[in-house]
Amino acid sequence: MGIHLLINKKVIYLFLLVGIILIIFFMIREKRTSLYYNLQGACNIDFDHTYYYRKANYYPLGNTIIIEKKNITLPIILPSNYKLKGTYKELISMEQKIKGKWKIISLNPDSILIDTPNNTLNGKYSVTFKKNPMPVDRMNYTVILKNDSTYIFCTKEILNFEVSE
Repeated sequence: MGIHLLINKKVIYLFLLVGIILIIFFMIREKRTSLYYNLQGACNIDFDHTYYYRKANYYPLGNTIIIEKKNITLPIILPSNYKLKGTYKELISMEQKIKGKWKIISLNPDSILIDTPNNTLNGKYSVTFKKNPMPVDRMNYTVILKNDSTYIFCTKEILNFEVSE
């Protein structure tokens, strides 16, 4: 009888230990940083201050980047020689090309990877936040996404801006 109780206690302790380890693992894995929270939501690209060097000329059909959790929606950017048909099938195809995933690849310096293979803005970017000097009730920030061939200048309202640690 005593041996069975001892074995049962060991099994219970083993299950508790494995459970605690799994909980800690998932908490560490899903830890969100201030960069993650500050990028959530919508920001508007200011194309007067944005440039992207590509082999062809492009023109945008929108100016909003939307980040929700790990998903990203970019504006539609078409080559200048593209003949827009305006069919439902074409619009669905375009919509698929602007949706993708994003992830943080570095926190020092802040860098992200935008994974939308069929979009012009696909790639790795350094991220910089700058507070706009205009006195307003809400925190209006400039978000700059930059790499070798692209400089994206965005404005964004961040209600609870978090400073990187």
